[in-house]
Amino acid sequence: MKNIIPVSEDGKKIYEIHLETSFDQLLDSMKSMDLEHRKICIVTEGNVAPLYLGEVYKIFKSVAKEVVTFSFAAGEAHKQLKTVEQLYGHLIEHQFERKDMLIADRK
Repeated sequence: MKNIIPVSEDGKKIYEIHLETSFDQLLDSMKSMDLEHRKICIVTEGNVAPLYLGEVYKIFKSVAKEVVTFSFAAGEAHKQLKTVEQLYGHLIEHQFERKDMLIADRK
């Protein structure tokens, strides 16, 4: 199964969200994104990380300039501004720039 959701701003497509049943086509769907010159931060939560983080990390580590991870505690109580502030601190610590990427690892 493959679903692509285009995201637009002012009527112009700015990126796509790809929903798939496996990670087999992950790099292929991102081939135009110049990954070898970008840092990637994989953002995930505590219940999802043990299921997918290792596989996703390995995929991006094979091509990206640098890969870091940010995992936060599971549950709705942790999906709040404080967690976003912690993520920003993590990105600053790793000297992320505007051109770099966040990847959401979710189930």
